[in-house]
Amino acid sequence: QAADCRWSPDGAHLAFSHRDEQASEVQLWCIDVRARHARRVLHRPLHAITSAGFAWASDSRRLLVSLRPESLGPEPEHSPAATGPVIEASPPQDAGRATRTFVDLLRTDLDERVLAHHLLNELAWTDLQGRLSALGAPGLHVSADPSPDSLHVLVERLEQPFSRRVPVPRFARTIEVLDASGARL
Repeated sequence: QAADCRWSPDGAHLAFSHRDEQASEVQLWCIDVRARHARRVLHRPLHAITSAGFAWASDSRRLLVSLRPESLGPEPEHSPAATGPVIEASPPQDAGRATRTFVDLLRTDLDERVLAHHLLNELAWTDLQGRLSALGAPGLHVSADPSPDSLHVLVERLEQPFSRRVPVPRFARTIEVLDASGARL
């Protein structure tokens, strides 16, 4: 199934993500409009958990992609041995005051490790032939947007330790500007 269709700035190509259920991955595909031909751009899967996983550069010849790391390894496993008690308490100054509650929050160290495992991704530039140019080390990137001239990239990533009181959209974040090679400005 195709999703996240995005036209190149010059209108010559249409990039889209394709979820391959058999391979359990999200793939980047591109249609050459004039040739009426679609083909897979990358053989590495996109990391499309927090975003579409790709964005066009202004030159219409490259895309900024978020990839699943090649050396990700297996998901952290639950240890049958307890690591300690789970203690939850409200500070005395909060007694009697209404507090907002959320469902499905992180509760354990294992929850934090599993979340970090699934959110870890690598940013890279790819051309339409699938040649990659990495943009720094893997991280917990939740968004990456090229500037209008594609000379810079605005990156937003989650910071650890994660909160156990608020949902992921309210976690601490760092926003930084990188140059096109991945160096922090």
